[in-house]
Amino acid sequence: SMYEATLQLIRSGVEDVLYFYNSTSYSGKRKLAGYRVAMEENNLLKSGNLMQFYTGSHEDIHAMADQLLKAQKKGLKFNGVIAADDNLAMAALKYAQLAGLKIPEQLSVIGYNNSLLATCSNPELTSIDNKLETLCQHLITTLMGVLGGNEMPKKTIFSGELINRGTTPKK
Repeated sequence: SMYEATLQLIRSGVEDVLYFYNSTSYSGKRKLAGYRVAMEENNLLKSGNLMQFYTGSHEDIHAMADQLLKAQKKGLKFNGVIAADDNLAMAALKYAQLAGLKIPEQLSVIGYNNSLLATCSNPELTSIDNKLETLCQHLITTLMGVLGGNEMPKKTIFSGELINRGTTPKK
């Protein structure tokens, strides 16, 4: 889903897409890989600086936005942000506000999780719905099957769905 979201931004004319993340978990690495592949396939990964790792508190939106401001002041050019979660995406929106950028005309933003935050911002945040409810239901079904002695699938892959809202260009 991160690959598809990156491609959608590229196809809409947003080429300098920054990936903003804060986790190197298995899931975090998969998200980063999707972004990288989409950028590399389109020969757009010119700089490792387009991947910004945030190490501070997950709740400090101002510090996250400040990291993006500092990167921009050091000369990093980007007109799109794909964030590994909606908190980081909200920080990108805060950054845009502080930098005086119009959303989505000058900066497009995509989050991940399709959390409540996605509909609390103005404009509303485009976000990837990770299908958490479906995932949890599948986990319960699998666990009950295993506990019941049934043979269950060893691996299941769920793809997220991009929910387009006001922080990305209209199709």
